[in-house]
Amino acid sequence: MATLEEIHHFNSALSPADLVAALSEKTEPTSWPPPLILKLSGGGIVSRVMQSPDTQQPFFGVVSPDRIRVAVSTWNQQVTSFQPILLLTVTDSGAGGSAVEVKLRPHREASSFAGLFAGVGALVIVAAIPAALGGEPAALAGMVVGALGLVFPTFRAKACFESDRDQALAALRAALPLEG
Repeated sequence: MATLEEIHHFNSALSPADLVAALSEKTEPTSWPPPLILKLSGGGIVSRVMQSPDTQQPFFGVVSPDRIRVAVSTWNQQVTSFQPILLLTVTDSGAGGSAVEVKLRPHREASSFAGLFAGVGALVIVAAIPAALGGEPAALAGMVVGALGLVFPTFRAKACFESDRDQALAALRAALPLEG
């Protein structure tokens, strides 16, 4: 699976200490990394979701002067494991303010089943080849299912990450005085 990671740069008029304090006030402290749990969807599919705490704060995670790891809190407390985690590095900009680097990436265990899906998809395709060579019409369906097993998880991960990325950056901008 392709690596989903983006880096964004911002500036703030707040000093690094004040910026960290402001984010800390808007973050529910939790253990890190947030746990992934198994959830049964309405369609009967078991998926792994990130568990967020029951909080009114816009973020949850760990905020300290040397380590900032947060995720956006959601109303349903269970979000896709591909929701971006924000890793912030705050440094003195030299002009009395702060330079902020925000790295967005999914949970480190989000792609742990990607190899399994790819392996099963490849196995289904390989298993369908003899049937296709024998003229079996159902072999094409097997090859399509195998191909979906190869590519669908990657497309789903990318779509989930990109849709939640904009929400995460907007929440960060709403919580902190950032420019850029």
